[in-house]
Amino acid sequence: MYQHIVVALDGSPLAEAVLPYVTAIAGPLGSELHLVQVVREARDLVNLGFMDPTAMGGGSVPDMKTIEAAVAAQVQAAERYLQGKATELRPKGLKLHTAVLMGEPSAQIVKYAQDRDADLIAISTHGRGGLSRMFLGSVADKVMRQGTVPVLLIRAHEGHA
Repeated sequence: MYQHIVVALDGSPLAEAVLPYVTAIAGPLGSELHLVQVVREARDLVNLGFMDPTAMGGGSVPDMKTIEAAVAAQVQAAERYLQGKATELRPKGLKLHTAVLMGEPSAQIVKYAQDRDADLIAISTHGRGGLSRMFLGSVADKVMRQGTVPVLLIRAHEGHA
């Protein structure tokens, strides 16, 4: 039934709460798991104010080369993280692919799933509510609204691993 399952991870234990569920689904079905992590592009970090030194306690405005170097380091860290997760899961006999995507997280997850004819997107929600959710938004919510394939949504809780 599920040949290709896209598993969205962000490097946190909360995001990894989805892994036991997808491995339980994928193993018996022989599904291919696509472990993905999204890194925002340098211009997005600037546009969203993540690289605003006044918000980080002062300092000089970082130049684009510095920001791009920070993004490149994030990409390398994401690649190592995904490879590590794939190494942990391979002994379970799973077919695995990893990909670091660039851009806005929900849009990139949905696009990747569409490009691979995925049958399912699996993602954990961090369970934010109230103002935090209103201001930060929820990648999981956006994936559910933007996606064209079923979404397995697992609500993760602090201390869940």
